[in-house]
Amino acid sequence: MERISITKLLVLYEEVSYFLETVTVEDSLSIQEKLEENTYVKERLHKLFPNLTSTEIYNILLMFKIQRERLRSKENKVDFVGTFPTNIDSDLRQTISVVRQIILEAEKSILITGYSISEFISEIIDLLLLKSRQGINVQFFIDKGVNGQAFFDQKLRNANFKVYKYKRNESFSSLHAKIIVSDNKKAFVSSSNLSYNGIVNNIEIGTLVTGEKVKSISNLFEKLLNRDLFFELT
Repeated sequence: MERISITKLLVLYEEVSYFLETVTVEDSLSIQEKLEENTYVKERLHKLFPNLTSTEIYNILLMFKIQRERLRSKENKVDFVGTFPTNIDSDLRQTISVVRQIILEAEKSILITGYSISEFISEIIDLLLLKSRQGINVQFFIDKGVNGQAFFDQKLRNANFKVYKYKRNESFSSLHAKIIVSDNKKAFVSSSNLSYNGIVNNIEIGTLVTGEKVKSISNLFEKLLNRDLFFELT
């Protein structure tokens, strides 16, 4: 068999990658049809692999496309979010809309933290209670300085709505994280506190992350619970 240089393979890979971006896995016939139309790619593949039939080339390309889609689905996507004056033209989404969206879209679980909380977020707490009554598991972690009884009425809570308060600790002073995690797939990580200033009145920047790495946040809080760093408010 003729030796194929790495350079030729890399060039071919780029050409095939560009070609695969024009087809969809859902419509497998599109690969066959577009391969017939794209005689350049077909001839390049035949030249490097003369013993392959057209069907074999098609099957290889389909396999590559499926694998590319699987890898792409595992990639972490990051969008930037901000709290800033509404009269400023920016392509960043506003914090309040992202907070509402990530809660409303949750189908299985929500993990949220609060370092500083004000009455301004009573609507957010109502949304969390609503989702919990729909069977979605809600875990709300608050810092030791937050008056949990003032914001979380025990009569309104249920088995799916758990509030955990950070214990005084000599090693780590506070729960300072500001995050919302939805279904272990999407996480909002921000400088914004759950307050009027944090969500509306300050200049804040955050990120909305989507991908498999998000689950590591929930795993961390599970370990913190197991280390007895929080107690459940009753």
